[in-house]
Amino acid sequence: MKHIFTIAVLILSCFLGKAQAQARLGHLSIVSEDNEPFYLYINGIKYNSQASLMVRVEDLNVPDINCRIEFVSRRAPVLVNSLAIADEQGYMQDITYALSSSRRGTNALVVYQVIPMEPIQINQNAAQTFRYGNPRVGYQPNYQGGFRPGGTAGGPRGGRGGGRPGGHDGPGGHGGHGHEGVPPCPMVSPTEFNAIRSQANGIAMDKEKLTFLQMMTKERCFTTDQVVTLSQLFSFSSNKLSFFKEAYRTVLDPQLYYTTLKELSFSSERNELSNFMNQNKR
Repeated sequence: MKHIFTIAVLILSCFLGKAQAQARLGHLSIVSEDNEPFYLYINGIKYNSQASLMVRVEDLNVPDINCRIEFVSRRAPVLVNSLAIADEQGYMQDITYALSSSRRGTNALVVYQVIPMEPIQINQNAAQTFRYGNPRVGYQPNYQGGFRPGGTAGGPRGGRGGGRPGGHDGPGGHGGHGHEGVPPCPMVSPTEFNAIRSQANGIAMDKEKLTFLQMMTKERCFTTDQVVTLSQLFSFSSNKLSFFKEAYRTVLDPQLYYTTLKELSFSSERNELSNFMNQNKR
């Protein structure tokens, strides 16, 4: 009897350990792909007081949510029950959904990008990496911060409900492709970002401010949200445009960079930036 009880305790411990591993917090981003501003409700609670083209909610501790999206244009709202944050095995994700006001029902939201929240730590010496079409000809892998299986929509831990093929790896989700997945510069921490913003804000002349921030983008990787925040320090839209072009080369989430367009004052500038991004796709 004691032996059976010991086995039961061990099984329960393993189960609880797995449950704890799967209970890490997840994150949700919803992006309007057709530039329709919207309000997001989660489980009946309104999150953004101002209509936005992108809403991000962090530190979710539930595997799915009930979601309601209302458009400023007064199109029919989108109602989705059990919108997945975790995958089918219960692992929490940093998941991005693309939202379209022209699609109906649950089809209005499609998985755009998935980053697993549980990196798998491996011994680099035990890894073998190859390029497609060149079997047996390996090169030295470089897994930083742990190997993340998948890292894009449709990977081994992809979200439910399908997705868009060819998604991009996000911050921290290198997809296990060796050197190809390593960011070209260090990610900016919140503390460092606040210091950079404060220093830029203290520069009176727009041109000098632009020179300083362009130098920062050569040495660091910013997110699109951080780029937008820094751009709001400029007095002239033309300097914003120059900054946006420079920052695009190393931005961590280029798939969200279209949100910078609304910061420009003139349609000619918006067209110029759009053409620049199309010619320099990342």
